Amino acid sequence: MKRAAKGLGMRHPKFTVRCPNCLSKIPVEKGSLLTVCEKCGIKYRICWPTPSQPMIRGLAAPLKQEEKRSHAKADGK
Repeated sequence: MKRAAKGLGMRHPKFTVRCPNCLSKIPVEKGSLLTVCEKCGIKYRICWPTPSQPMIRGLAAPLKQEEKRSHAKADGK
C-alpha cells in the first residue's frame, strides 16, 4: 500500500510517447498532431489510434522551398 500511495503524489504528463532516436519519453498534449523530443530535438507526427493512446506516426519533415511558396500563394500571401 505504501508504494501505491507514494505514486499518487507524483505529477506526470498524461500522455507520452517514446522517442525512437534517443528512447526518452516525450510528453504529448491531448489531441496534438506534432511533438518535439526535448532531448534530441527531432520533430514527430502523432496519431491517436484511440483517444487515450498517442503514437508516433513518423518524422515531421520540413517543407521544401517550392512547397512553402505554393502554400503561401494558396493562402494569398
